[in-house]
Formats: sequence, C-alpha cells, structure tokens
Amino acid sequence: MAGSDIPLLNHYKKEFVYKRLPQTFFGGLNLKLGYAVPWYIYICQILLWLMPFFIGGAFTLGVEVGGLAPFHACIGNGLVVGIITLLLQVGSKVISRGSSEIEDSDKFSLSSAASVSSKKLRRLLAEEDEIIFESCLSSNTFLFLVPPKRFYSSIVTASLLSIFVNGLGMWYSLPYTTFTTLYGYNTVSSIFLFIFCWIVICVAQYPLLLGNPIPETAAYRSVDFYETQNLWRSLTVSLFLIVFLVDILVDSAVLTIVNNVLHIVFCTLPALWLLGIIPPFDALSLWFMEQFLTFGLGGSCMSTDWRLLFMTIISSSVLIGLSFATSAQIIISCSVAFGYLFSTDITSLCFNAVSHFRFIKDFCGRKTKIEEFNEDHITDANSNGLQVSWKQIVTHSVMFTLVFTGTFLAHYYGSSVFGNTRVKSTLEYVFIGIFVVTLIFREFQRVYFCFGIFRNCFYPVSTLSQSKFQKRKKLLSVLGIIHGIFLYIIFPISSSIYLSFFIFSTSTTSFPSFEVALGCIHGMRFVWQRPGNALFSFAILSILNLISDLNSTTWGTLFMGTQLIILDICRDRFFQFLDNLWFALTLMVTSWTDKKQRRSMTIPLICLNIIFFPFTLAIIGIASVLSAPLLPLFTLPLFTIGFPRPSKFWASQPGSAQANICPDTIYYQQMVEPVCKWFSSEVGLGIVSAQASSSSLPSFYIARSQDRTLWIQVLESGCGYVSFSMKGLELQETSCHALEATRLDDAFDIAFEKTELDLRCLRTNQYVGTSSVTPVDSAFIDSHSDAKNSLRGIIDHPDTMKQLRADFLKSLSWIIVQHIISNNKKTGATENNKNKPSENQNNSEKDILLISNKPHELSVQNLKKPATLNNFSHPNSVVESDVGDARSVVVHSIRSDSLVSFTSILTSDDERPLSRTRGSKKNLKNGKTMEMKQRKSGIGGRQGSSKKIQNNKSSDNDEWDIDSILSDSGYGLPAIDADKKKMKNTPVVMSGSAFGHNMDSGLSESYVQLYDEKTIQNDNNKLFFKLIPSKWNEIPISSDDITDPMRILDSKWLEHCLKSSVEKYGSEISVTPAIVSSLAKLITSCDAIVNMMGVPGKNSSLLGTEHMQQVYYDKIPWSPALDWLKARKDLHDIVITAYRYAVKLMYDQVSLGPAESNDELSEYFTEYDDEWFIGIESDPKWRKGLVDGTSHLFALCHNSVKKELSVRTLTKQSVSMHLGRVNPAAVRGIWSNFALEMIYATNDDEERYSIQAHQALLRNLIVQTSDPPLGYPIFSSKPLNTSTLPLK
Repeated sequence: MAGSDIPLLNHYKKEFVYKRLPQTFFGGLNLKLGYAVPWYIYICQILLWLMPFFIGGAFTLGVEVGGLAPFHACIGNGLVVGIITLLLQVGSKVISRGSSEIEDSDKFSLSSAASVSSKKLRRLLAEEDEIIFESCLSSNTFLFLVPPKRFYSSIVTASLLSIFVNGLGMWYSLPYTTFTTLYGYNTVSSIFLFIFCWIVICVAQYPLLLGNPIPETAAYRSVDFYETQNLWRSLTVSLFLIVFLVDILVDSAVLTIVNNVLHIVFCTLPALWLLGIIPPFDALSLWFMEQFLTFGLGGSCMSTDWRLLFMTIISSSVLIGLSFATSAQIIISCSVAFGYLFSTDITSLCFNAVSHFRFIKDFCGRKTKIEEFNEDHITDANSNGLQVSWKQIVTHSVMFTLVFTGTFLAHYYGSSVFGNTRVKSTLEYVFIGIFVVTLIFREFQRVYFCFGIFRNCFYPVSTLSQSKFQKRKKLLSVLGIIHGIFLYIIFPISSSIYLSFFIFSTSTTSFPSFEVALGCIHGMRFVWQRPGNALFSFAILSILNLISDLNSTTWGTLFMGTQLIILDICRDRFFQFLDNLWFALTLMVTSWTDKKQRRSMTIPLICLNIIFFPFTLAIIGIASVLSAPLLPLFTLPLFTIGFPRPSKFWASQPGSAQANICPDTIYYQQMVEPVCKWFSSEVGLGIVSAQASSSSLPSFYIARSQDRTLWIQVLESGCGYVSFSMKGLELQETSCHALEATRLDDAFDIAFEKTELDLRCLRTNQYVGTSSVTPVDSAFIDSHSDAKNSLRGIIDHPDTMKQLRADFLKSLSWIIVQHIISNNKKTGATENNKNKPSENQNNSEKDILLISNKPHELSVQNLKKPATLNNFSHPNSVVESDVGDARSVVVHSIRSDSLVSFTSILTSDDERPLSRTRGSKKNLKNGKTMEMKQRKSGIGGRQGSSKKIQNNKSSDNDEWDIDSILSDSGYGLPAIDADKKKMKNTPVVMSGSAFGHNMDSGLSESYVQLYDEKTIQNDNNKLFFKLIPSKWNEIPISSDDITDPMRILDSKWLEHCLKSSVEKYGSEISVTPAIVSSLAKLITSCDAIVNMMGVPGKNSSLLGTEHMQQVYYDKIPWSPALDWLKARKDLHDIVITAYRYAVKLMYDQVSLGPAESNDELSEYFTEYDDEWFIGIESDPKWRKGLVDGTSHLFALCHNSVKKELSVRTLTKQSVSMHLGRVNPAAVRGIWSNFALEMIYATNDDEERYSIQAHQALLRNLIVQTSDPPLGYPIFSSKPLNTSTLPLK
C-alpha cells in the first residue's frame, strides 16, 4: 500500500478533532456538540465565558471614567468573580450529590411516582453521551454548564485563582492607566491590546468553572488524577501578572522592557495553547528545576522527579548560604566541597542511610513515611543498585581530600599568581591539550569516528572471531584507561586549581554576591558532574582568552563563573540545534526518497520548507533555545515546537508503568545484570557518552543481540556513577518492526561483522546522514544464545517415530534406574519404611496394596481416597483416586458378595463433601467399620450386603440406590451362580465408559505384576525391590500390551544402566535377571501407556508428530491405565521427562550423528541430567533456569499459524551485542508527535504505524519504546544506578 493512501486520521476521528480544536482555543467552550441541543445551551455557555469581561468591563469603566482607584477596582473585580465561581461550583456539587442520592433511592423505591419522575428529568447520559435537556433551568442543564469538581480543595483553589487572575488581570488590561504608560498614547494599539487581553482572561477563567478537564494539545499526563489540568492556564497567566506587579512596585528599566514584551506575548497565549508550546505547570516546574540545577548549579538531569526535587532543594540551600558569605576563601572551600559531594550519587546514599534507621520502624510499628518514600522512589532508582564497596568509599574519600586540600592551598597561597598571565596561559593550553587527547582516544575506541563518517582502522575487523576481537578490544581499553585518567582525574583537579587561582581575576567583585556564589558553585561542580561538557567549555574559554584580548570588552568584564555558565548554555543549545537540524533535514529528504513515506502533500511541504527556510530555521532555533522537542506533525516535514519538558520526557517515573508482560519478558530480565556491567564500563572508558552529543540532555542507545532489541535511556550521570533504564522490545516482530530491525541489523553487520576483505571497500559509514542510529561499539556479554530450528524434514521421515520410540525406551530405562538406585543413597530404608503399612493397618491396607487370593477379600489399586456416590451425580463423573484424577477402579473379586466391600468403598470418607445429606457421613463411617469387620471374620454375602444397602437407604431418603447407579452407568456385577473358578482371579474394572467415556473395551482381563512375595524373599533381589514403591507393582494393562515394546527394548542397555548406576552411587545392589525382568516390565508398560493404550486399535504405527507434541506437552492420549499412571506422580513425571529426553536425543542424533556405543549414550543422558533443562517454555522451571543461569535449555515449540514444530535451544555463553547511538532529536520529536496523536487526537489507527515503517528514523521501534500505556515494551526496568569506577 502506498504511503499516500494511508489517512493521517481515521475518518471517524476527524470530526472529533475538529470539535476539539475550538474547545482548546477557547478554554473548554464547546460550540459544536455531536448531537442536537436547545439553543439556550450555547447562549448560556457564551454568557459564562464572557462573565469575567462583563464584570471587569464595569470596573474598567469605573476606573477610566468614574475615577475609581485601580487598586480598589482590582480587589472588587477579583472578589466578585471569585465569589461567583465559588457559588457556581458549590451549587453544582450540591445538585450532583442530591442527584446521586435520588438515584440511590430509586434503586430501592422504583414504584415511587416522584422517583420515577425525577429519574426521567435527570436522564443524564444516553448513547454517545447524549444529554436530554428539559428546560433552561433544569438541574441537568446546570450540571452540563458547570460540571462539578470531585474535591472541595479544587473548588477553593479555583476560587482563589479567580480572584487573583481577574483582579490583577483587570489592572493589567486598563487602556489608559496601563497601555498608555507602556506604549504611549496610541488608541489603536490600546484597543487591540484591551480586546485580546480580555480574551486571554476569559480563556483562562472559563476552565476554573468546569469540573471536567479541557482538552490540551500540550498533554503531559494522560490522566488528570488531582483535577489540576484546568488550573494550568490560570497559573500561566499569573506569571505574567506577577511580572507586571513587580514592575509596578520596583522602578527598573529592565523590568519595564520585559513587561512591554510580555504584554505582546500575553495576547498570543490562546494560539500558543492551541499549538501546544506552553507546557502544563507541572512539566514547566520540573523543566525549570532541571535547567536551574544543570546550568545554574552545575548538576545534571535526574532520573526521577523526587531526586530532582531533593537535589534542587539541597543545592539551592548551599547557594543561598554562600550568597551571604563575605569571604572568597569560604566561597571557594564550600563550592569545592559541596560540588564534589553533590556530583556523586549522594541522593541514593542519603535515602539508603535513612532506611537503615530500624528504630523508626520499631517505634511506629509500621513503615514510616520516610521508608515508604525511600521504597517508592529511591530504592527503585537503585534497584540494581549502586553497590557501594569500601574501595569506592576510599576512592571518593581520597579524591575529596586531594581536591579540597589542593584548591584551598592554591587559593590561600596563590595571591601572587592572580596577575601571572604565563601560569594562566599554561593551564589554558593544558585544557586544550586534554580536550584534544580525550577526543582522539574516545573516537579511536569507537567503530566510526568524525561524527560517525569514517571507519576506525584501529577497531577490530569483525566480531566473527571472538578471540581476535577481544584481543584487539583489550588493547583499545588501554586508550580508554588513559582517556579516563585525563577526563576524570587530571582535568577536574587542574580545573579546580585554575578556578581557585583566577576565578576572581576577571573582574572586581564585592561580597556578599549572588552572582559570585552561583558562578563558583557551578564551576566547581560541573567539572565533576559533567566532565565532558566542562572540558569543552574550558577549552572554548581558553581559546577565547588566548586568541584575543577580551578584557576591555563586555565579555572580559564578566565574572569567570558567569562566563562558564554562558558557555555551558551556549554549548548545550548549539549541539541541540545541530541535532534538530539533522532531524529536520533527514525527515524532509526521506519523505521523498522513501516511497512509503511519499504523500500527495510531500512536494508542497518540501517547497514550503525551502521557500520559508528562515522561518523553519527560526522554529528549529527556538526549539533548541527552549530545550524543547522539534515536533513534526504526523511525522511529516511540517514542524512546530513541542512544549518544554524534563529530559526523561514521560510523566511517569521510569519503570513504574507496567510493561506488556509476556513469556518473552524473561529473556530481557536475565540480560539486565551483564548489560549493566558492560554499559557502565563503556561509560567509564569514554566509549559511550552519558550526554547526547555534547549537549546536557541524556543520550539514547539501542542494543541488538540476535532477535532481542534493548532500548537504553541514560537518565542521570555523575562522578563515578551512571543511571539508566532499559526497555525490551517485542521478539515476535510484525512486518513493520521486522523491516526496521533488518535495517538496523544491516547497519550493525556492516560495522561489526564484515571480513577484512569486505572492509577494504567500506571505509565509510554507508548510512551516515540517512539513519538515526550510529553504530558505536560491540561486545560479548554472558547471556543465553537463542537458536530456533524447524523440525521440518526431520520428523517427516517415516523412521523418525520408530527411532523416537526406541530412544524413549532408552531414556526411560536410564531415568527409572537412576531414580531407584539414587533412593538407596538418599533415603535408604527410611523411604521404604515410609511406604510400608503400619501395624494397625496390616489387615486392611496391606491387602489393598497387594493382590490376595483369599475368597472374601477385595483388592483395589491405588484407592486411598475412594470415590463417593456424589461422583456419580453427573454423566461425566469419575471415581477419584488419591490424586483426584483417576477414572477407573480395578477391583479383584471372586464372588458377587463383594458388593458389600464395593459399596463400602463407594461410601467411604473423602476430603470433599460425600453426600447431599447430613447423615451420610455417619453412614459411610459405619459402612467402613462393617467392611473391616467382614474382612477380619471372612464373612460376606448377599444377605449382608443387602442389609447394609437397606440400612443406608433407610438412614436417608436422598441416598442413591447403588443398583440403579451401576445399572445406569452401564456397569453390572457378576451373578451369584456364576462360575467361581472362572472368576477367581479376574479383575473387575470400572472402565471409562462407566463414567461417561467411550471405550472400545470396558474391562481389563489381567494386569502386569512387577514382583511377588517369592521374588522379594530372594536375598539378591530384596534390597532392590525395597526401593521400588509398592504402588508401582501392579499395572492395570494386559501382558499382551507389552509384547511389542519388549521387542524394541534393548536389554543390554538396561543392564548397562543398572551397572553404571550401581557404580555411580556406590550401591550394594547386584544385577540379577529378576531385577532386569521387573524393570523391563515397568518400562515397557509405561511405553504401552504412552504409545499404545490411547491409540485407536493400539496400533503404534499410527503415531505421528501430533502424538509426539501431545506427549511432550504432557497430554498423553487418555486410557484407563493413564489414570493409574497419573495417580503415581513420581512415575508420571519420570515418564514425561524421559519422553522429553527422547525428543532431545532424537534431535541430537539427527544433528550430530547416532550414538555408537552405550558409553556414548550414557554421556548424552549424563549431560542432560547435569547441564540441561528440557521442557516447555511456559513451565516456571524454564524461567527459573534462565534467571539462575542454567547452561542449556531445550524446548519443543508449536507454531499454530504455520502448523509446524520447531525446537528452541538456549545456551549460556558469550553472546555478541551491538550498540548504537540514537539521535536524541529524532527520539524526542517522534515521541512528542506520538503523544499528541494518541492523547489529544486519540488516533488509535493501527494502520498509521503498522505498515508505515520508516527505516531511516526507526519510527515504529521508537514508538514502541514509549512509556505504557502509549508504548508497548515487553520489559521495562526501573532506573539502574551502576558504578563507572574501575573498582570491584
């Protein structure tokens, strides 16, 4: 589909947006509803909107004509509007509460005529939010015009703001008193300013009357929890009014000029609000604090809002204190000390220290506010935390002592150096030299240098050879160490000494001075907090001082600290301008060169940008000066300015928004630790810059390893630490994501995975200027490699299933023997005694567990929790076993009088409710007692059974007739006069058909017995058979069913397993034919249950890939014997594990060749036991294995779409990971446009981004990295603080 065919907005969204735009411009005035409303609704809205103008106009006439004092008119106008606002909101709140109470009463008195009447009158909402208005004075009309606020505090705040805005706004817009004073006697300009000023006041006042948030294009938060969104416009107007008030009170020419300019800007506020340039007040406050902390106090951006607030407060406190200092020595000493301390991660250290005051928690008996604050905001920012070791503490202590002592002594004894230009010039040359050295050493460590254009010939040729790559990287790391010594040690110390010598030499200063304190604090701190940016500023300052004499100019008269602040700001804005310019040019060029981006308006937009290039350049410049995103509307070359916001961009704290958790999330979680170590070392060596380009904004990086894409956003950096967050993108890539990921892989392949021959022709970056990602570095991290291979061509072979079955018998032999023999070493006789019946159960449970030939005895396999009559209440009910999952009961009987015992079993106690009557439990207990007595005395018969049944019936009329139950279920007992000899050892089986299952054969004629009393009595076998659980002894299948598996079973392999296990565990068990025979029966019986019993006709030749998948996923085809197997959980788990081993063995033998000997086969299984997890991806053990670092993981996967099987193999090893730097202007611009589309225009059209891949900008990948709920990363970490010091 061509790009021009894709609409920018859904057709049903266009009308919605067209209605929203006037609302945004007029502050919530809704002049176009989506349904028919009476005319008075619009009239009332307009009157409410113009209400401040009517009242203010009256007071304006009083001032201009009637001689009323402006101050008195200001107070009167503000009070009148404030009281009206308060009364309207309180009335709306009261009416809404009364309406809700009537609605509640209607729920309980719907028959009341008055309730029904009021309910009809208050018909609030219908489909599509349509409101029915009864009259102009009805309650629902009033609630529509003045929607109630949720909180009373919001009502009070809105009223106070109304007083201030309207009172001072009236004075602000006085034609004669104000405008003529500012602009002279110009009637036209006064009228113009008067009209537009009152429009602005009405636009700011109207949201204060509303309870619903008005739509804003500058949307910082998607949800207004605290009803603050409607206050932002009034607060913005208040800033202008405060400047006006200060100008009135203070006689200053500068303030008068500023006030003149702000009056003009004031008139444009509605247009600025519509364009989304003016930020919400919370975003503006955070942005201002961040700018002041960074460029005023020399700090950096912070990872969370709370850390920003905390650091701003403590840093400002030091500034305020030093502003009153009267000694240069005090200012220098405190600036150096606090500058170094605040440049470290002092925030986390302080809050972590507070959290260790356990007596606070013990005193309060619960978590204190300090602990809650620490857990929510600081511990999260330190979740992978800054692990402070004694080496780091010693390093910081030594550096602090050295710097403080050196600067103190330099300032104290350096008075003679103040006028020495030679010393000053020498230090300035040192700064320039350090800048050149660090720049060269940093670029030589990256794959591309000189703005990512040329390939570095010193960089390793390819990552295809890990040894050669790591060897070359080890040599390059020497450059990184030298770079770190110059940048993090030599430069900060030398610059601190330089400032202590010459910071007061550029001008004569008087104390106390706010400018001096600010300049000293900034200069002494940012050399540690942002040494890269500080070195650039010092180099520029040195060049300016060396090339010309600026002492006589205005620049030369400035305080050196002020000079550094100006250079710091100019450097930051200049590089932001370059990034924004690159982003704008790339978007314009690719909008035509990329065919998918072409639209019918592309050429006109490009022409407009060329014709009005100065205007476009001005927009880019203003965005850079404001440190605001350059916003391309709908990602077209149509640029506007996004509102200034904090550097972390999103309102929520990093990692606090829940990511789209899925099974693939674990693959990113297990990468966090190695990536943290690698990324922090990259920052320490200077390969990765914590700041974007040379600006102070945090940088963005994207890492790619196999099919995993990791997004890294640097949030904060300082002396010896860096804080960043990571997001993992989808592994199941859509077509658009795959296209962009392919472009990303191509760029990384060219940079890192080409041979030396290929690089002869690739001396430059092929994607320079046309891609938002510049490859930086590559490394091998300790993680799991991921390999997915289709089984097509392997399992399709006709001999594969035969080989799989043979491998299953071998793996089952190995695991069963290992399991039995290991029990001898682990538990010994304790395990056997645990399974042995106690003395008081010797006459009952022993007979149940073992087959008996006594004529009056009943033997039931695995029936510790027998079924109850309630189990028959549904056609699909089953007879429960000890695990509640069996569907059959095998009863060995020779007489029909066993009905007594069978009835007692059916009516015995169970954990679940046994009957629908209260008396059933007592009856069941009596029945069980009678049964035990009958067993002991050997008495049984029809008469006894009849009496028992009759007694059970008479005890409760609701008891079910056992005969009717058996007849209804299709199950019948033998007749009394039946041939007793024929029935002597015949097991009676309650088959699946008796409980709603369709079976070809309902009865099993025999069973497979592993051992008998005679076998156990043999001394050579006694020790071994004690280790076999007694529940395994009798398997309810025919001996004919194991004939076929017996032919496949390799007896020599079985003997080899026995001998190797005995030797491995040092057991005293001897291998005898009886043991081999019993094990063969057990193994072949399990094979028959898995591969025959559930197959139609028990034809194993019908087995196919579907059967393999079902058994691997523990979905063995059902048969009565399967219930017996599931009742023995240990044996069931062994069978499933063995089958998974068999699938893995089959895959290995196809890939690597068949095992040629039993010893080689043993090596396979030993490796599976020790180093592999073989299972399914949804198993919690799979995720645990990933986190714990299991060496190998293997899973069989089924693609339901392609209907094919594949295997997934994860291997713990060194995996290559490529890292690229993402242009920050592209990220911030795309994020801004995406937020505008989703929050304001609610443009949820999936076609906008699903099929419009932008390979140059990677738009879809960047959109996916947005914070939820807008973005959809499958993994999102909280801020990760890691040390960049080369210390462990």
